[in-house]
Amino acid sequence: MSVIVTNAKSRMAYCIVKSLGEKGINVYSADSIPFSMAFNSRFSKGHFLYPSPFKKQEAFIRTIIENAKHLKAEALIPVFEETFLLAKFKNIVSQHVKLAIPDYEQILVAHNKDKWLPFALSLGIPVPKTVSISELKNEYSEKLKFPVLIKPKQGGGAWGIQQVNSKKELYKLLNKESHADRPWERFFVQEKISGTVFNDANQNGVIDT
Repeated sequence: MSVIVTNAKSRMAYCIVKSLGEKGINVYSADSIPFSMAFNSRFSKGHFLYPSPFKKQEAFIRTIIENAKHLKAEALIPVFEETFLLAKFKNIVSQHVKLAIPDYEQILVAHNKDKWLPFALSLGIPVPKTVSISELKNEYSEKLKFPVLIKPKQGGGAWGIQQVNSKKELYKLLNKESHADRPWERFFVQEKISGTVFNDANQNGVIDT
């Protein structure tokens, strides 16, 4: 069996290549960046470069298909945000190589945190009060209880999250042109809540979200 793994510069891809290679699977690593980490793995049978999936989308898809056919790859494992593009063209790409990824619309719901609210409410799951930046600019902050958290619609690892303790502090931030070097439309505001969780050692701890 042969598999293509994308985003070879990432540690995630490197671990995937190593894990599959150890099981005797022929793995080919790929990225838009030369000298990517997984290219040097002894478990990578070969590698190739593809155009940036962010800047040259059609060329990226074309290169993936061409290499899948040339290498006779049976499966493609996307690792990072190129997954969005591959899901969008899933019907075309899957004609040449198997893809174990959700449909594009499903990924959008999972990746965009602001879309979780209506989905959670439809399932009867309680959520903290959440407002968009445009609503805040229309004085919606009167209905918020502080502290609140500014959160990015996309992202992870606590990137872009900032606690705001008062309405004055919030509007001082909103007067800036951007937040965390990104336009405001990429963020929303949510009331901060605290809860009790159990860690792996079954000890009580407090987590703020």
